[in-house]
Amino acid sequence: MRLVSLLLVAACAPPAPARAPAPARAVLVVRAPVADAMLWVDEKPVGELGALPGGVALAPGEHRVEVRHDRYHTRYLLVTLAPGEKKAVDITMAEELW
Repeated sequence: MRLVSLLLVAACAPPAPARAPAPARAVLVVRAPVADAMLWVDEKPVGELGALPGGVALAPGEHRVEVRHDRYHTRYLLVTLAPGEKKAVDITMAEELW
């Protein structure tokens, strides 16, 4: 009897509110002539550019992008991505002169 009562209560309860779908991820592809340069996004290391030919999935919005290498000047840029967008960015790198 108790089980039937619980089932009736559960069946009569209002439905749970629907969750809003997560915004579609965006993809950023960074291309540079130095394949072993390191990509950083929002102050977090992502990986070497040569290992990321398909880009990196990011949340839509503005991101601080850095490309670092010991022999080249670091490049900084701000990138704004729309939901579902795939954006390619070409970076030039200047070699440091010692």
